[in-house]
Amino acid sequence: MLKYRHCHQIVTNKEDMLLDKLSFQELYTHSQEDIKNKINTLLDIVKQYSPLTILKRCYEEIMRFCVIYKNQSANPDFEILLNILPYLQSIVYSVKLNDNPKETIEENIFQDLLETAKAIHMSSNILLMFDENEKTNNTIDKLQLKARLEWLNVKGKRYRCHELIHLQELLQPHNEIFIKTFEMSVADFIENLKNVEYSIIRGYFEAWEILREAHQKFCKNADDNPALNIEQLFSLQMDDDRLNNAFAKICGYDLFDLQVSTNFSEKLLGKFSCGIGENENFGVGKYAYLPIKKIPVSEKPFLKYQDKYYCFEIQSLYDNLYRNIERVILEENPSYQNKWNKIQGKTCQSITVNLFKNILPKATYLENNYYLSQDNWIENDLLIIFDKVAIIVEIKGGKFKTKSPITDYINYKQSIIKLLEEPINQASRIETLLEKDSEITFYNSNKNQNDGNIKYVLEKSEIEKVFLCSISLDNFNIIANNVPMLKENGFNIPHNVPIWGLSIDELRVYSHLFEQESLTFLHFLQKRAKASNSPEIDLNDELDHLALYFEFNDYIQHTKELMNEKNITNITYYDYTKNIDDYFIKQDRYYNESEKPLKPQQKMPLELRKLINLIQAKKQTGCFHVVSSMLDFSGNGRDFLIHLINTVLLKQFSTKKLQHLNIIDISAFCLQDNNIIYIQQDLDDLVYASMLIANQPLRYCLKMYFDSENKIYDIDIQEYTIEISDENKIKYANTIEMLINSRITQQQAHKKKIGRNEPCPCGSGKKYKKCCLKYYE
Repeated sequence: MLKYRHCHQIVTNKEDMLLDKLSFQELYTHSQEDIKNKINTLLDIVKQYSPLTILKRCYEEIMRFCVIYKNQSANPDFEILLNILPYLQSIVYSVKLNDNPKETIEENIFQDLLETAKAIHMSSNILLMFDENEKTNNTIDKLQLKARLEWLNVKGKRYRCHELIHLQELLQPHNEIFIKTFEMSVADFIENLKNVEYSIIRGYFEAWEILREAHQKFCKNADDNPALNIEQLFSLQMDDDRLNNAFAKICGYDLFDLQVSTNFSEKLLGKFSCGIGENENFGVGKYAYLPIKKIPVSEKPFLKYQDKYYCFEIQSLYDNLYRNIERVILEENPSYQNKWNKIQGKTCQSITVNLFKNILPKATYLENNYYLSQDNWIENDLLIIFDKVAIIVEIKGGKFKTKSPITDYINYKQSIIKLLEEPINQASRIETLLEKDSEITFYNSNKNQNDGNIKYVLEKSEIEKVFLCSISLDNFNIIANNVPMLKENGFNIPHNVPIWGLSIDELRVYSHLFEQESLTFLHFLQKRAKASNSPEIDLNDELDHLALYFEFNDYIQHTKELMNEKNITNITYYDYTKNIDDYFIKQDRYYNESEKPLKPQQKMPLELRKLINLIQAKKQTGCFHVVSSMLDFSGNGRDFLIHLINTVLLKQFSTKKLQHLNIIDISAFCLQDNNIIYIQQDLDDLVYASMLIANQPLRYCLKMYFDSENKIYDIDIQEYTIEISDENKIKYANTIEMLINSRITQQQAHKKKIGRNEPCPCGSGKKYKKCCLKYYE
């Protein structure tokens, strides 16, 4: 059987990947030799020219792509180009320029430079696929390959609209030491970052717009003053400061000059800058000058040249900025280490709680909880309880190793253990205790078990669903989201438990998209947890799970059905996050409200969304179970559910009799003002009879209240329990028989014959042949 790549509705046979793999092996030796020649060619070109002219032309090439291609991410050359600019800047940091470097690079030379850099990038990808310590025909394991490919190719840890709030929240508690180290406040630093971002992202286009307007004005002046010569016409606009500034940006380097666009302190600029040839590490060793290594720009994003400081690219600045600030502060103030760690941990926990509260505002939040396990005190960072659902959260602010997984894979794996394996196992202890014991007592501290120290007693009976969640400050989601792959590679991850590993960055996205949508979020989390133990699905990003949920609802079931249909063993999904990406890209301050798309979400009838909102607003016991049962319907099923409700309303209006609506494992009733008068005992009997038919000892009943125009205005959820016994089946025999007859009659009204292997319409969950068929033969 073969693997397939599933891109939206296109399924592509990947048999040719086997041929690709063979060609990679053959190319490996050639790539090692060829890459050395290309590096020498690249260095020869870079040494001849001013670094400003090379990096500016590279920036202009990126801007050209932005104009030509509306969807830049769909163009692979654009993605490579984004990596080439910081790579070339790192080369500049590592070489000595020729005497009197040229100030302008010829276009054909620049294109040669780009093509050479692209070839180095592609050859580096080939090198990544093989184990450097083995023969060239030995490929590496899947985890290591993913880690390497992410290292080389993936830039951008979070959406740009989240960058500054991320830094603000993390750095503000350190404001005092920040001022001491950098001679400016965190608030001033953030405001100046806005200026850098604006200059690089919008300044170029804004300057060209000013030049366009100036050209139009020049033409108008020429028409209005035919006697003036060109010099005189130019003189009319010479004092226009906006025009002069635009010329300095387009024809000079003011767009990138940090002493023009910001008020950064000299000390801060010095700490995050590197001069020509000052880096001595990038150009030595086995992978000299290759992007496989950690590029110097990741720590020194600013170029220092001729006593000025320049920033040409925003993503490399943002990706590592918080950790770079941490590094510099602790180098300058080593005694601050413990305080930094303490504040960082507290801040990460505060951010996590606030983001969850935006999704689950009515949940119970328990922080810094201590409990006993085998006479040992264990701390839990956060426990969230909402309607019989418990989310056990462990939060790690530790640093993910920044060395390349190509050159330091052991430490890379150690980071996964520290930031994912250990917190997940720590969270699983609570889940294990809850399975074994009837309750867990949480304490405020680990000092004693006195009653005054008790914070909360979690009873097993009050929890139906448990989710284990690990939140990290650093983003390594391409690894963290693939639990089956981690298990295959020997990581000690608990089996058959719902695991969710993500970073604060992804949680911030969820907090935005599921704002005040507690029940929909928990339904997604249910599907996400199911995916955590599913080896059938191979995703590269945490947000792929969300995108597939929006598209397919139960995306694991969809995957299994597709695999059976196509007789394949594995499916990899691509490009489903496009709508999510587009939404957050356009949340930037650079877009007008009219340009911003609607928030991505699942498709469902407006009536169903209104019903869910009513249920969510009341937050009664069982609300998650009820909404989850309704949301388990996908596509046309949701339309049919609303159709059923409308059918019941119409039927009740004509018969004046209460109708029982069976929605998977819940009972529902439509109560209409001035139309349905019912006896509560009759309603109870219908619910109990349904429970006995389905052998269901616990069931929720949803009452929906409609006005005289059949518009829903309120709901009520009740929990029913009953002992499944022959005595009760005899007690409710008449109601049971009436329900079975009603359901089968309804089914036969739509179909002449019920299939023997079809689910029995009585709602028992059994096949028709093993349930009610005997009553009708």
